[in-house]
Amino acid sequence: RRLAQANLDGGAAAVCCCCRRKKMLQDVSSPPRGSFVAKRKDADILDWDYSSIPAPERLREYLGAKVGSSLLAWRRFFDRDDDRFVRKIEFLHHLSELGWMGDGDALFAALDEDNSGELTLAEIDPDQCSLWQSFVSWCTHAFTGSADMVTKLGGSPLVEELSQQVFCTAIKVAGWEGGQEDLLFSVLDVKSQGKVTADGLKWVDKERRRQSRQMQAKQRSLTESAWRERQKKKAKSRTKDFRAFLLKRYASYLRAWRVAMNPNDSAALNKNQFMKACAKLGWQTNSTLIWQTLDVDGSANVTLDKLDLKSAELMASFHRFITEGFGNASAAFMAIDRANLKQVRLSDFGKALERLGWHRSQVELKELFLGLDKDDSKFITEDDMKFLDRWRPHPMLLAQPNSQAMNELKEMLVERFGNHLKAWRHLLDKDNSSRCNFVEFTAACRKLHFRGDLLGAWRALDSDLSGYITLAEIDLSEHEYLLNFKMWTDQEFGSATNAFAVMDSDGTGTLTKKEFCRSLCNLEYPSRPAPLFRVLDVDGEGKLGLSGVAFLDDWDLDETDEPLSPASTQTLHEQPHMPQTHMQQQHQHQQQQQQQQQQ
Repeated sequence: RRLAQANLDGGAAAVCCCCRRKKMLQDVSSPPRGSFVAKRKDADILDWDYSSIPAPERLREYLGAKVGSSLLAWRRFFDRDDDRFVRKIEFLHHLSELGWMGDGDALFAALDEDNSGELTLAEIDPDQCSLWQSFVSWCTHAFTGSADMVTKLGGSPLVEELSQQVFCTAIKVAGWEGGQEDLLFSVLDVKSQGKVTADGLKWVDKERRRQSRQMQAKQRSLTESAWRERQKKKAKSRTKDFRAFLLKRYASYLRAWRVAMNPNDSAALNKNQFMKACAKLGWQTNSTLIWQTLDVDGSANVTLDKLDLKSAELMASFHRFITEGFGNASAAFMAIDRANLKQVRLSDFGKALERLGWHRSQVELKELFLGLDKDDSKFITEDDMKFLDRWRPHPMLLAQPNSQAMNELKEMLVERFGNHLKAWRHLLDKDNSSRCNFVEFTAACRKLHFRGDLLGAWRALDSDLSGYITLAEIDLSEHEYLLNFKMWTDQEFGSATNAFAVMDSDGTGTLTKKEFCRSLCNLEYPSRPAPLFRVLDVDGEGKLGLSGVAFLDDWDLDETDEPLSPASTQTLHEQPHMPQTHMQQQHQHQQQQQQQQQQ
């Protein structure tokens, strides 16, 4: 604009304007003394180039030279409204205010690694962001509000302002151990008057209100969450005792299954049959909890493999051996009973199977023999083996893993739904149980028109023979993202539903990407929220409803489910780990004290 005006006023004025522009360039482009770029003393100052320096470092050097620190520039220029975010248009405007002469668009793109369209202080200067977050957390725990902070630091209710010396000394006495007291004072001295007043500390009141809402939401669900956790532990403990009881009374799970639980040798037990069997054994009071634990895949039945997987695999292997080798159980028994004694004892049973080519350990042979010797007569007959002709083992027990079929299935899921999470929620896990059993998997493959090796794909996914698969087997990175978010919401709010209620401050029932990301940053979520939003927004609508996060409350986590370490999360999603704030550290300390008291 100056050059254009100078052209109208005449050549002399234009020359004068160019001189002024050259001086302005010198003023805003001078590198900070003592920095690694200031060592080029023999170079023309107008040729000073930041291009070889990473974007965050480049901006930090410039802000340090112009304002004094990144934190001070953030508070006084970029984040004047204290919402912890700055949009691109605001960022470019404030850069212009600071005299930045470089390519602002390119700088913003380099800083905005998650492509959220907004920047936080963590993306500009993680160290000073950590300092500020720790200070904010410390203030909200040490003081009840802005007025209380001035009163306590000033030492009297009559004090209305704090000088730099008083402030720096008082916060150390009050317990602040983070250092950088002079920098914090300059940040709080918003009007550069050499003093801090209650008006410059209104953010303390805002943080206190946010923490109050968070604690209320957490307290509402604390009782319910504790009850669910007690029930889960009780169910697992009772099931463990139940298995130990069966093993002690019947010596093997196979015999316990055939004698006590399933005397008719049917393929599976429904809930009513299971309850009756438990009642006969004297387990009426806890049978419901045991059923819920054994019916791990939610198929509404209990089979031998759910009671003991190794016993089921042993029986399935023996069943295939006699079917493929002899055609039926009677022919197999005749081959085993070569002496035609019409009965076979344990020692002869093992030797005969070794002779016929079925090799197993002595422990497994005894387990199988006890399962066949249903009446505990110490020998087996042809009748003891005839049930195998009508028994059908679960197909997954004998299938071979097929990685190629698994990868083909995953590619079809992405092609059909766009991403694995959408496929998981809309096709594989419609009931939001966080698990997909074999029946659900088979139905999903039929709907997907998958023509490959279904059993091989299942076995490749269900590598631990648990009888179900989770999102982790489909897409580990998306599973870990959701797992970390669920564990954080459970810890901080009691549930994902309560966390959504806190984030939905306007009560509209939906969260846009901007609202979601801002809320999580304000709530000190330890990872970047923009990639998480992209994972949750399975339909790509740019917004989330309550159902978009509430399904996480139905997830039944295993004891082995643990959140990723910061290093692992950074590797998966290329995002830096935010250090623990003072509030998080204090909260962790309080949890440890509560656990000690409970013990």
